Amino acid sequence: MSETSKIFGHFNVRILRKGEKYGLEDCLTHKERKPLVEFYDYRHRDDKEWKRGQFVSRYYAETLLKHNLNFGLLLYGDSPEWTVSADHMREILAWLRQELRADELPKLSDQLAENNLSQYALQIEANRLCNQYARALIRVMHNENNGVCWLGKLNPDFGEQRPGLQKYTHGMVYNFACDLVLPEFDIEIDRMLREYRTRPEKVHLIEKIRNRVKELQGHWVYWS
Repeated sequence: MSETSKIFGHFNVRILRKGEKYGLEDCLTHKERKPLVEFYDYRHRDDKEWKRGQFVSRYYAETLLKHNLNFGLLLYGDSPEWTVSADHMREILAWLRQELRADELPKLSDQLAENNLSQYALQIEANRLCNQYARALIRVMHNENNGVCWLGKLNPDFGEQRPGLQKYTHGMVYNFACDLVLPEFDIEIDRMLREYRTRPEKVHLIEKIRNRVKELQGHWVYWS
C-alpha cells in the first residue's frame, strides 16, 4: 500500500489511513476508519528509523480540517522549529481536502452525533436541545442515504418500537423512538437486538452492538 504524503516547508505531512503501518519501525497498525495526519521534520530524515523524518505529532484529519485558516499550528509546545506557518497550514488543509476521499471527510451526521452526545452529557437546556439534535441526526442520516435509514432500540420501556431494526423513510420521530441509527440494514445487529429484547440479562450484547454500529458508520442516539 503506497503512502500519501507531501513536503510543506521542512515538514513531511502524511495521511495515515486504516490498515497502514506507523510508529517506531512501523510496529503499529491504524485500525480506525478516521484517517490521521502525521507531521515529520524532514530535515532529520535518514534511511533507517527516520525514513519519513523525525516524528513530531499526529492529529485526526477531521480535527485539522476545523483549523482556523488565519493561524499556524504549534506541533510541540511553543517550539518555533516545530511550528507550521499559517501559509503552510492553508496549503496543507487544501491538500487534505483534495486527497481525502468522500468517505474519509467528516459528514454532517458525524457532527450532529457529536452535538447530540455533548448536549446529552451536559444536560443543558436540556431536554429540548438534546432531542432536537437527535431528530436532526436521524433526518440527516436519512437524507445522506437516499431517503432511508434504519432505527434500532434496546430498551422497550421508553417509547415504542418493534424488536430488531426498523426501516425509516418518513414521518415524525418521537422522543426515545430509537437508540441507534444506521445507514443500512445489518442482519447481525438485527439479530442481537432481537436477542437482547428477549434476554436483557445478556448485557454483553450491548458492547457488541456498539462496536458493530461504529463499524457500519452508524450512530447512537441520545434522548433526554
